[in-house]
Amino acid sequence: MDVHPVLATTQYAIINFRPSSAVSPSSSEYIRKVEPSKLVIHTRHGLGSGMYGLLLLNDAELAWEEQNISPGERVQLRSHYYTRESEIQSFYYIINPVIIDTNPKLDDFIKMSTWLINVCLAQVKQNKDNFLHLMKNFRQISEIQKKLCPLSQPFQKVITEWTKAYKNANYGDFIKQPINYLLQPEYDGIYNSCSDGNHFTVGSIKFIDLNPRDQRQNFLHGISPFLPDYAKLIGPSVHQTGGSIINRKAPKIGAKKFRLNTIKRGLDNNKWVCSKRRNGTKYWRKLDDSSHVKSK
Repeated sequence: MDVHPVLATTQYAIINFRPSSAVSPSSSEYIRKVEPSKLVIHTRHGLGSGMYGLLLLNDAELAWEEQNISPGERVQLRSHYYTRESEIQSFYYIINPVIIDTNPKLDDFIKMSTWLINVCLAQVKQNKDNFLHLMKNFRQISEIQKKLCPLSQPFQKVITEWTKAYKNANYGDFIKQPINYLLQPEYDGIYNSCSDGNHFTVGSIKFIDLNPRDQRQNFLHGISPFLPDYAKLIGPSVHQTGGSIINRKAPKIGAKKFRLNTIKRGLDNNKWVCSKRRNGTKYWRKLDDSSHVKSK
């Protein structure tokens, strides 16, 4: 977590990783409008449409300590960062996220979001029997909503608005996931610090729309996954407050692979020195003119 220097409010930072071949960051998990009978939405986690990322490693370490994660499991959790540390990293800040800090909360969130997805699908496909079956769990899902996101929109409003948006969309248009309709604008993302969530198959999300691309299983052969020029993006508007983007400036390779006091050129073309925090982890510190550390 960090404090915004202007807003003087707590912000939750996440890191988006992308290959060096990617020209710019890209928000993901949008739904492409296709024939209604072919409508498919991921139900693996249902965190929504936006910019995905992981917690800053230091914040993750603190979360693992609070969750009493074993040393052996921490090694495995750190590996998610090291396997892609050579990629381009962009930092995003969330001011008012839904906070998921335990594995049971993550399970409940997924249950709520996938239920909402399936209800919307039943409405679009006019499957009355499936809709009535899903509504038997309405009370249970409402309790989860009160616990995790009490400021979110009423379910009936969300189901009606999302179904209408999908039906009125043209082929090729992108629609945000139902969970975006539930959480926005009161929440601007999801901060997922639990051990089952802070990795690349789930992660955290900032509700921001940059170069949107659709869900992988909706990719069509020979068609780009990105929003076409002729199409539009449909869904709740994004409040840009707190949505600042900070591209990585430190050296591309992580500090842990270098000896202390090693100096390297960063991606910003300035000099950075390998330093160590109180907890023993190495990090890149920008070298100012008053430093007398010799380059290695």
